[in-house]
Amino acid sequence: MSDRNHLRIGMIGCGAIAELYHLPALENLASAVGNTVLVDPNAARLAEMGKRFSVADAVEDYRTLEGKIDGVIVATPPASHFEICKWFLERGIDVLCEKPLTESGSQAKELVDIAEQNGAKLAVNQTRRFFPTYQKIRELIKDGILGELKSITYHDGNDFDWPAATPHHFARGAKGAWSDTGVHLLDTVCYWLGETPTLVESLNDSEIGPEAMATVRLKHGQCRVEIKVSRLGKLMNGFRIVGSLGTIEAVAEEFSEVRVKFHNGRNKVYSCGSRKVKYVDFAKPLLDNFADVVARKAEPTVSGRSTIGTISLLEQAYDESKTYAMPWKSPVKDIGELPSGAQTQQTMRVLVTGATGFLGGRVVEMMMEMDGLHPVASVRRWSRASRAARIGAEVAICDIEDANQVDKAVQGIDAIVHCAKTDDRESIVGGTRNLLEAAVKHGVKRFVYLSTGEVYGPDVKGEIVETTPTELTDRLYGDAKIEAEAVCREFHDRGLKPTILRPSVIYGPFSSSWTSNIATRLQSGKWGSFDQLGDGKANLVYVDDLVQAIVRSLRCDAAQGEAFNVNGPDTLTWNDYFERFNAALGFPPLQKFSAAKSRMRTQMMDAVRLVTSTVVARYQDRLMEVYLQGGPMSRLMKKVKGELSSVPSGAELNGLFSRDVVYCDEKAHSMLGYRPKYSIDEGIAQSVLWLRHHEVIRQGDDRSETYGRATSENFDLPNPNSDETFEGMPGTSRVSEDALS
Repeated sequence: MSDRNHLRIGMIGCGAIAELYHLPALENLASAVGNTVLVDPNAARLAEMGKRFSVADAVEDYRTLEGKIDGVIVATPPASHFEICKWFLERGIDVLCEKPLTESGSQAKELVDIAEQNGAKLAVNQTRRFFPTYQKIRELIKDGILGELKSITYHDGNDFDWPAATPHHFARGAKGAWSDTGVHLLDTVCYWLGETPTLVESLNDSEIGPEAMATVRLKHGQCRVEIKVSRLGKLMNGFRIVGSLGTIEAVAEEFSEVRVKFHNGRNKVYSCGSRKVKYVDFAKPLLDNFADVVARKAEPTVSGRSTIGTISLLEQAYDESKTYAMPWKSPVKDIGELPSGAQTQQTMRVLVTGATGFLGGRVVEMMMEMDGLHPVASVRRWSRASRAARIGAEVAICDIEDANQVDKAVQGIDAIVHCAKTDDRESIVGGTRNLLEAAVKHGVKRFVYLSTGEVYGPDVKGEIVETTPTELTDRLYGDAKIEAEAVCREFHDRGLKPTILRPSVIYGPFSSSWTSNIATRLQSGKWGSFDQLGDGKANLVYVDDLVQAIVRSLRCDAAQGEAFNVNGPDTLTWNDYFERFNAALGFPPLQKFSAAKSRMRTQMMDAVRLVTSTVVARYQDRLMEVYLQGGPMSRLMKKVKGELSSVPSGAELNGLFSRDVVYCDEKAHSMLGYRPKYSIDEGIAQSVLWLRHHEVIRQGDDRSETYGRATSENFDLPNPNSDETFEGMPGTSRVSEDALS
């Protein structure tokens, strides 16, 4: 038995979970302060963590700890959990292991047996069992308060942005979202039910690499269970438990109360926690419990044995998984006959910058299915590799502003497609120059630069061709793109002649500005058509058609040194787009606002935008805290945000939506053989399939609610005095992943 007042804890693995969760909690555990031993094979990481936290020692090999510690926290990649936990348990040393305990049920059972044979304790960090609300729900289910359970639906997803220092999350053979997030949801369901349900169906999006999205359906008696997780964006991020007597519906991280809506019309609220608690705060009860376990004053709150059913079901779901039907991404349409002089024989290694974004991600996906092209997905950090990794694409770390990283990434590359998302002039211009310098140095043969129709300015009218002058207009994005185009032309005399593509408005799956945001506005029920103020030309090009133009540019000798507009096949107004999109979503007909009423609504909302953006700028941190805590003020803030997004800004209404301009792409037709394959209706139909699958919109007719809990990413109020409307639209100052590039 160890002394509870003087605990020697080994921290095995010094990655992000140790840095953000375990080590800060150990700093607040009086008995462990100054007694922790760090273990990690990365000496630099050890030194960094040793400086930040109070530790007794730092070593690279966990096998040197025997006799020096009372217990260990294992926070290494899941594939290593079994061997490391086994080593300590065989020596009678208590273990707190990060989730999942192991990747197979047999290994989990073996560890439990080893622990019991050697008098050691095995605990697991299934954090959600520590939530007071989840404990109350388990109690309500057990006591029959909800009656006979009919269904449990639990969905949780976000853009994966865990600050991973290594690529282990995305290596071939690694498990993905189901193991990472799904194990939390699956363990919660098992915990609530008190038993392990039976697998019915397992689906995910893996095409060789670790899955980014998964759906698993289960049954427990008459109760149907659906769990869905995603690394590609927010889902409903909550759960719904339906019983014969009542229903519980809440966001995933509701810590303060459980609200039961009984079917007889009565509601009851069970208060059981605080709104001020954050997820990381649950490291304290976890570590307090483990300290008591090591001192033999308590049993693990989450024992290894209690997770065997979860791990076995997790493994079974992988073993019996099938691939989702994803009609919005496959099959890739034939791009047609290539122009004369096209390069088709040798496989071309293509570095794709911006591969984590809307356009770059689709470029990588489509190239993976094309003969003669080997895409290399360029990402700024490993945590953003989910979309490329799931299809088994090669990934390279490359921040385009870092000349050394760019130089390394470009080695061995035959061509570059530069469509990286960036939001400032230095990134747009300087990043492009870095890529071009490295391309010349390493003998890159092809370079396609994704510019934008914005280079022609916001005030153009009529038919725009490539010879139309590009002039600086004091708008950050368009001006920076003009400068970057000039940088491309500087390299003509150095043997590299980049092809410049100027796409119009890009839409399709994974587009935030022209697909997700528009759908959300339509779902509000307050969007509409805007008379002549919405009769400007939309100039929409479906993302797959733009990728076709990119591929043709890579393969066409005559394209080198040329600039091409790229547009879609249909000429329609913004009012047309809104109405067609709305109909495809199955919503009631749009309201038709007169020009006068449209202006009045916009002027009123622009005044509110100005006030709210000023307040947000001044009190950002405090407002965010209130927003994330939930409660009446949070709901009011969400309502204000929803109202603001449901009315077009002045920049939209008086600019883009009423602009009478068409970007002519006849040059791309004649020189590249470019022929857009997707009509506007077909592109919208594919987008709607994606929107529903990714839960950007609800399945039913309820337009009053949207999925996803409050995050810092979705609390953003526009400033009507700026020239931005949607992210990345023509006439904006901010760039997004679908910013016409």
